[in-house]
Amino acid sequence: AGNSVVLGTAFEAIRRSLDAMSKTFGGVVLVWNGIFTNGVNQDTLQYILNTQKDLLDFVYDLVNPATVNHDGLTGEDNLYNELDLRQRENQVAVMNQLQRVKLTIIAIQAANDRSPSNELESLIVDAKLAADGSPPLTTYTSRLRSGVEPASPNEKWLFINGIANEFVWFQRSCDKIRDTFGREVKGIYNRTDGILWDLIECAGERQAVAPDPRNPLIQRTSSSKEAQESLLEELKSAIWPGAGPAPRRVMMIAHSQGCLVLRLALQALITANHQGDKESDLKKLGIFTFGNPSVDWKVVINGKEQPLSKYVGVTEHFALEHDYVAKLGVIRDGSSPNPGYGTDLVFKMNGGRGHLLGAHYSFDSNAYVQGSQSQLLRAAQRP
Repeated sequence: AGNSVVLGTAFEAIRRSLDAMSKTFGGVVLVWNGIFTNGVNQDTLQYILNTQKDLLDFVYDLVNPATVNHDGLTGEDNLYNELDLRQRENQVAVMNQLQRVKLTIIAIQAANDRSPSNELESLIVDAKLAADGSPPLTTYTSRLRSGVEPASPNEKWLFINGIANEFVWFQRSCDKIRDTFGREVKGIYNRTDGILWDLIECAGERQAVAPDPRNPLIQRTSSSKEAQESLLEELKSAIWPGAGPAPRRVMMIAHSQGCLVLRLALQALITANHQGDKESDLKKLGIFTFGNPSVDWKVVINGKEQPLSKYVGVTEHFALEHDYVAKLGVIRDGSSPNPGYGTDLVFKMNGGRGHLLGAHYSFDSNAYVQGSQSQLLRAAQRP
């Protein structure tokens, strides 16, 4: 039998065993059960096993100073670089991530002494730190400096971050968008519980629009669903404000895991508003993703799969050629015969490495193949 058949049989045996043992082994089993019952991850694991060298290179690229992008400003520091450890804030942020990973491991181990339900979301992981504040912040508005007018009035700009983003890194991403495009940006914080738990959340969100019928309801963790619900409300209030004039355009930027949260929010938004007077309002929405790990970019309407781009005004995706996360999704060759990206514009930075929005991704149209065609990048205010 071929490798795919052997792996498929092994995954099925593991899944059945985990189902039978989940009441006994608690938290650790819940995590693995939540991952293995998402059929998308079986294919992903096969891909990872076949590309281990690329994965190791990617991990090195994340911390290699040579991969930091300076948007063409030779010799100048990247002010948004998350891993510039010369900055005290970044040192603290890295230490916070390590503390959150420790808390995650403790929570999973503690669950072994209980008998939780079979739902991954029932496993309680509280990786909050005193530094997060009480209550923790959930949004951030990156405002234009006093006296500076927006580059284009009557627009609303939103952003949602990816995995393992401490709040200071999330703020810097919002500021990078503000400084580049000359617009006020409201960020919706996709709260981190540490990179370990964030990766587990990603495993629960990467399902295709037509998941395995044995597991029709994807198991998502509470913090992931909180981010989705918050983003959905922000999108609705941006498109249909309760007071004042409605914006001409709503520009939605997402990075990494934030793309997965956005896709889930868009499913709910479009399903509820794809007919009647509100359908045309959705065309105000521009969707722009960076390092998108989603295996598809589709929505299910009346039981039929449709490209998400069909229901919004413009959709653009940006990826670094060697971004391993993007290679799991938007630039994954042959991952799906019809992933829903076909009619969208996908812009690739040839030779680009890394994954972080601040350190590695560029908003310069010259950095991407045919970048001059991007509606988003044409809006950049270049020095």
